[in-house]
Amino acid sequence: MPAWHVWLSIQTQWRVGMGGRDGLDYGSVAVYMREVLRIKVDRRWGEIWRGLQAMEHAALQAWSEMLNDNK
Repeated sequence: MPAWHVWLSIQTQWRVGMGGRDGLDYGSVAVYMREVLRIKVDRRWGEIWRGLQAMEHAALQAWSEMLNDNK
């Protein structure tokens, strides 16, 4: 659940290119997690980070499929 709450908080941290979203801006996400959410860099951090990457991958895949369906 912690990764989901972070995920909902970082939706403004996407890198966007000519083809749309490219992925999360990891530097900004890390600062947000550390400075705003006050998550300590420990084992929990790694678990949250892996969860965020999994959700990022799923979101990018879903957006890619939506774009291909609309062509």
